[in-house]
Amino acid sequence: MKWFTKQSGTPSAPDTAAEVAKPAPVAPMFSKHDAIKAMFMAHGKFDTDAINGLKSSDCIHEVRPSTLNIAPKTNAEYEAYLNAGIKPFFSRFDLEIVELVEGADCASVLARSTGDTVVGPYSNEYSMFFWFDPTGKIVRIIEFVDSMGSADFFKNKMYPYIAAKKQEAEANSAAASAE
Repeated sequence: MKWFTKQSGTPSAPDTAAEVAKPAPVAPMFSKHDAIKAMFMAHGKFDTDAINGLKSSDCIHEVRPSTLNIAPKTNAEYEAYLNAGIKPFFSRFDLEIVELVEGADCASVLARSTGDTVVGPYSNEYSMFFWFDPTGKIVRIIEFVDSMGSADFFKNKMYPYIAAKKQEAEANSAAASAE
């Protein structure tokens, strides 16, 4: 198991004698740390080709907790969500690895984001879990978000903005049709 921290960005020493005594697993031909960094950078650019290039064709992305009522998404559904529901409203979005723990075929990440949107600054915290196939492709993502922060931002700020813009566009369309 490898631990990475934001401060050093490098593996730290094992914490326990039991961890020292464990035989080292066979090193994979890919770096989970590098794959997750690339995933986060691609999200910052809303580069769905790069995002999908890091995932297997059958990858499922789940956002939790379940109280948010967000259905799991295939690659195509996640791409549509980013392109229509997020990208148009963010002028900047940065994801930062705070801490990363690697397992044999998985990694756990504590992360935070900041961004600039049409309704003001955005920030969130995440616990993310990534599973990898033997080639290094991500096959499953579970993303726990700060549900209180997400609900406040999207339900109280972003969704009302989107509804007002939609209403404005419909009014403009009706006025143009009347002319």
